[in-house]
Amino acid sequence: MVRNFYRQFFFLFALLLLWTSCSINPFSNNRNEELYGELGFKVLSSSQEKRPQWISHPHKYSEGKGRLYFSYEIDPKPTQAMACAMARAYIKQDLAQLVNLFFLKGNEDKVWHEEVFNVAYDHWQSFFQKAQLENTYWEKRLYPSFEEEGEQSSVCAIRVSVAESEFLSQVKTLQRKVKSKIKQLQIRLPKNEKVENIFDGEGFLLFYKMNY
Repeated sequence: MVRNFYRQFFFLFALLLLWTSCSINPFSNNRNEELYGELGFKVLSSSQEKRPQWISHPHKYSEGKGRLYFSYEIDPKPTQAMACAMARAYIKQDLAQLVNLFFLKGNEDKVWHEEVFNVAYDHWQSFFQKAQLENTYWEKRLYPSFEEEGEQSSVCAIRVSVAESEFLSQVKTLQRKVKSKIKQLQIRLPKNEKVENIFDGEGFLLFYKMNY
């Protein structure tokens, strides 16, 4: 009987240890929220005390007159240096895509869409390559992982600017490129349809300033 008592005692003790270990697991759901908050990570260090508003609204929170401001934030990378280098490298692709989508939206089914898209995309990548770097912001974060100390990663956001007058000038240059490309491909367009007319620089400026 004594032997059975000890068996039951040790069995209950083992269950208690198992329950306790699960309840204090630093990466259980409840503990994650306590350590990392609703966002799922903890900021260990950053280049500024507060996350700047220009990341979400690059043009709205700018003081420069006659310039367009754009921002781009890279996904988490192993190091801060890598994150910021990749942000600077990829922003021109992101902005070329943004501008192209504005101008060409609704024309995806046109016979000329792919060729014109490629011409315009290359044009804008080249243009934004020369954009002026205005701001850089980085964060070093701690994410949950199977390791007790968590997993560290860094994100980086940058803001660049271009002169509005230069942007409008580039739109006109692109119009000529597109017109030449259509002629080269010998694409027959419906009467009164001019592909180059879809590149409305003033329309983009109005749209961008209202939304960004």
